[in-house]
Amino acid sequence: AGVVRAYPLGRRRIYALRREPLAAIGQWAAGLAAGQAAAEVLAHYQQAITGEAHRLAAGRGPRTVRLRRTVPGPAAAVWAAWTDPERVRRWWSPQYFTVADCTVEAVPGGELVIVMAEGDGTRHTARGHFTDLEPPRRLSFVLAPEDAAGQALFTVTHTIRFTPAGAGTTVTLHLHATGPRPGATPALAGLRLGWQQALDKLTSQFR
Repeated sequence: AGVVRAYPLGRRRIYALRREPLAAIGQWAAGLAAGQAAAEVLAHYQQAITGEAHRLAAGRGPRTVRLRRTVPGPAAAVWAAWTDPERVRRWWSPQYFTVADCTVEAVPGGELVIVMAEGDGTRHTARGHFTDLEPPRRLSFVLAPEDAAGQALFTVTHTIRFTPAGAGTTVTLHLHATGPRPGATPALAGLRLGWQQALDKLTSQFR
């Protein structure tokens, strides 16, 4: 592996450690020892799962999430990022996920399917349809994440408003989740965190 150097001395061989590769290993290990954003994300997600489990056990009502983000692009372009399949593939997933496949029929009643893939190839499907479109100001759709058997875990009504803000566009996202089934806790807990990360990706598309 290039970590040692051999010195043949008569009938003996003396091996000495080489400093250069050890220094490189030390730099690599120092990077691992530093704080990692991925570890922080996992910790926040774990806390959210615990909180959601307590919330469901207490019998609390539907889950509602509100988010707002100003994207540095005109409203028409930001609208297209939500309604054009090729653009959707670039950003509509949390960190460390990709959009492996999607169907985006941006008309009232049109099909909406998002298939996200993890790094190990595991896929997660959410299926629904568009309900209302007022380009480029307002967009509504229903989307339900599915379990491994293809059954809906819960249903989320999404309402997105696009408001011009100087040279950019303020995106206001309202989520209303209903009908959770057993096993829905991790996905419900990830709603806010997942959309925050997806909006980060959307914003990066315009920088």
